[in-house]
Amino acid sequence: LSGHFFFRELGHDDGMFAGLKMCEIVEKHGSLAKMADRLPSYILTDEYRVKADDYDMPKTLDDIAERLADYQPNRIDGVRIETEDGWGMVRASVTQPIFTLRFEGKTDAFIEEMRSLFLSAMDETLAERVRDAFSAGEK
Repeated sequence: LSGHFFFRELGHDDGMFAGLKMCEIVEKHGSLAKMADRLPSYILTDEYRVKADDYDMPKTLDDIAERLADYQPNRIDGVRIETEDGWGMVRASVTQPIFTLRFEGKTDAFIEEMRSLFLSAMDETLAERVRDAFSAGEK
C-alpha cells in the first residue's frame, strides 16, 4: 500500500528498478492489463485510524491477540487474522499514538464479520472509538 517494493536482487526498494522489472514482465508475458484481469478481485477497506494516546499500545495488541488466539494471529506487525476469504488487522502506528485497522475480503459480509471479530477482542472504550471510525469511513 505504501508503494515500496523491495527487491531481493538489490536488498532495498528502487523505483527505476521496479519500472524496469515491469518492462521485463510485459516483454515476457504480454499485456499487463490482461494479466491483471486474471487476478481475483477483493474488497479492501480504507485504513481506519483510532486515537490511542491513553493506551499502552503494545499491551493492548497483546491483549487483542490473546483474545483472538483461536485464530492463530500473525504478530509480525500488530495483530493480523487471515482466512481463505480474506484478512483483518490492527496495528500500532510507529509515528503517532494511534491504532490503524484495515480489512480485505471477497465479500462485504466477510469484512463485516472480521470487523465484528476485532471489535469483540477490544475493551469497550477502544471498541467504541473503532465503531466511530468505521461509521466515519463509510460512504
